[in-house]
Amino acid sequence: MEIFFVGLSAISTSAAAAAAWFSYQVSKDNFKFQKKVTNNQATSYQLNNVLELLIRLKVELEDIGSLSDDEFLKLEPQLQEIKKQINVLAHLVQLRPELIKLRNASDVAHLVDQELELAIEVIKSEIKALWD
Repeated sequence: MEIFFVGLSAISTSAAAAAAWFSYQVSKDNFKFQKKVTNNQATSYQLNNVLELLIRLKVELEDIGSLSDDEFLKLEPQLQEIKKQINVLAHLVQLRPELIKLRNASDVAHLVDQELELAIEVIKSEIKALWD
């Protein structure tokens, strides 16, 4: 009977050790994630902000033929805001060429739809890279 209890004691000790190891692994992974969130929070926020502005401008430019002159001129402040936000982003990360080109755009009339699409894809890939 003593051998049975010694065996049970060994099994329970092994199970407790395994549970402690799994708990340690979960804590370590959680710490890594929290560290990543802390380090990337400002960059992620700024990338999402620029992404939202780019998508908003792209949607408005999709139906450019139906815009009146006044409506078209109202898009200029949106581009200026995008350029400001890209400048802020430049202080957080190294800008990719697509974003530099967009930041240097002189006005909305000289934007090409593909430029906005490329910039959107670049921002999405940067956001994904932050969390991978």
